[in-house]
Amino acid sequence: MRSGFAPSRTLLLACAAPAAAFFAAFWLLPVARLLALPAHQGWATYFAVLSHGRYLQSLLQTLGLSIVVTLATLVLGPWWASRWHASGLRGAGCCCRCSRCRCRSRG
Repeated sequence: MRSGFAPSRTLLLACAAPAAAFFAAFWLLPVARLLALPAHQGWATYFAVLSHGRYLQSLLQTLGLSIVVTLATLVLGPWWASRWHASGLRGAGCCCRCSRCRCRSRG
């Protein structure tokens, strides 16, 4: 039997509204403008990114940073998860069914 607070739909929508506005302002609008750009200036807009040194350098730096962050996540993620799991910090709500962690004994 579940007990606790069950939020209303209105409250959930009110809490989600700032996130939706942020998403629309900083992702949807720029992407819509990016997709509409070739309609005005043609494919020359996309070729400018590959032909101008400044744009190409920015693109390569962004790609390099994304590769470094991905590799760091792949290396540090399992290490951090194993430390967190072994420390027993998962709490009583843990869904883990292994015998290694102490979360099952906390009840």
